[in-house]
Amino acid sequence: IFLQEVASNFYDFFQRSSLATSFHCVLPSGMDGKRDQNSLLLLSKRFFNDSIEDVTAIIEESMEDGVRLVSSDLVAVAVSSRDQRSYLLASFHGDTAGALTLPLLRALFSCAAKRFPRHVLILGLDANSYEPPKAEQLPFTNLIAEAKKLGLSTCFGDDPDVNRCRTTCCARTSLQPQLNKAIRYKDR
Repeated sequence: IFLQEVASNFYDFFQRSSLATSFHCVLPSGMDGKRDQNSLLLLSKRFFNDSIEDVTAIIEESMEDGVRLVSSDLVAVAVSSRDQRSYLLASFHGDTAGALTLPLLRALFSCAAKRFPRHVLILGLDANSYEPPKAEQLPFTNLIAEAKKLGLSTCFGDDPDVNRCRTTCCARTSLQPQLNKAIRYKDR
């Protein structure tokens, strides 16, 4: 399970829940309690081995010159399943405009090809792509074009219809921690 924008106290709740008996919880090394927008992985103990290698730093080192991620926005691991198949898994929380999403995809793909060629690459992205985009926002079509160029697919297929795979309308309630982004129900 790929999670993004997770509060730093999630792990405490996780440890006390029944989920802890069934899942490994992989946290970013730089858990951020101030922004409280951390990316995490929950890996099934039934499917994955206990040996989990954090490779986040390797991915971050592969980023294009001048491009830096917030430390808690990415968590990436190399792990094997119980049937000995190797996986490279990454959970990523993109910036609001999606400016870091394409550089991250390129870094992950490059790293996978060079350092983890026998691993199955699976990504969970909060990519922040838009349709239609405003100025400075990542267009959904650019995200899909880059994924295709890299030989990646989506859970919605290779040519997803934006109207069928929209996962959010960016409406936040006043109950969420980012009150500056809250809007009234009628304005969503």
